[in-house]
Amino acid sequence: MRKIVRYVPLIVVATAACLWSIPRKPAAPQFGYGPGKGVDCVAFSADGRTIIAAGFDKPAVLTITLWDIATGKSRRTFSSNAPVLYDGYAFSRDARTLVAGGSLNTDFEHFTVTLWDVATGKTLHAMTGHTKQTDDNEFSPDGRTLASASQDQSIMLWDVATGRLVRTMYDNVGMVFAASFSPDGHTLASASSNYQLINSRNPADAINTIDLWDVATGEIVRTLPKDVSDVVFSPDGHTLTSTNSDNTVALWDVSTWQVIRTFADEGYPVVFSPDGRTLASQSDNNAIHLIDVATGKVLQTLTGHTDSVTSIAFSRDGNTLASGSNDNTIRMWDVATGKLLKSFGVPNPPSDNTGSSGSSP
Repeated sequence: MRKIVRYVPLIVVATAACLWSIPRKPAAPQFGYGPGKGVDCVAFSADGRTIIAAGFDKPAVLTITLWDIATGKSRRTFSSNAPVLYDGYAFSRDARTLVAGGSLNTDFEHFTVTLWDVATGKTLHAMTGHTKQTDDNEFSPDGRTLASASQDQSIMLWDVATGRLVRTMYDNVGMVFAASFSPDGHTLASASSNYQLINSRNPADAINTIDLWDVATGEIVRTLPKDVSDVVFSPDGHTLTSTNSDNTVALWDVSTWQVIRTFADEGYPVVFSPDGRTLASQSDNNAIHLIDVATGKVLQTLTGHTDSVTSIAFSRDGNTLASGSNDNTIRMWDVATGKLLKSFGVPNPPSDNTGSSGSSP
């Protein structure tokens, strides 16, 4: 239930009309504000030469920064003029588009899902329809469709090219806080709970499910009773991971919908390598585990972040891992050896309740 509690409606201090400007001398932003207090989302560019990160460098001012991997220098920074808080970040698979969900105003009744062009920082679409905060936004594998999972008990499917609402799918259990497309784009897995909708404050009284949706019809084709905070399909579509409230990660066989393996880890965020053989998962003490999917064995433990890990991304060849953290840094790791290759950003002081080893280069 960690993620449900964490993502409450955000305080919005202005409208969502985001106009972007490029500073003459771009520098690594502090990323010290916003829903977290550091880097909220990280990705590799399509050509693998750039690290792209999103966060806040001023109170409630969204920023995208592009770092040149070869030189370690901040190459370009886009900062919004309109101070609005966002959540539910995701990059498209080609890293050309960024999505985030936020509120249009301070009445907490009108929310928007906004798409930005990463190359120019321009707003592509600001889609309205949700009546509560979106906790997760996910692009389909072909990049044509966006799914926004919301606390208003709905998942909305949007046409990325036009910003048009294609379909609204209503969850009959409760608020939806995670979603993942299957590799073929035909199925959407979601995680939902009615915990915040019931009078009882005992988590054991809540109903929690993983729902499998037919994207073409908008119908639920299967429901799995499970208390989870995140769901992710493997690249081959044969496996689904669920991050569970008891700090375990489960691997489900999609053909039978039986759990084939469970291992202890915090598991949010969690991401598969491009070949599907390795799973990167947040562990305790702000570390990242690289796990062999076939055996469940921990291959590498990546330590060095001094606050919680918020985003993980593999390079396209699977040889490098990028991680973003609330310690305000992006770190690049060699997957085979676990060695820290580079670090970007200006570190925040460590939190009092955290304590992992390692330091910035």
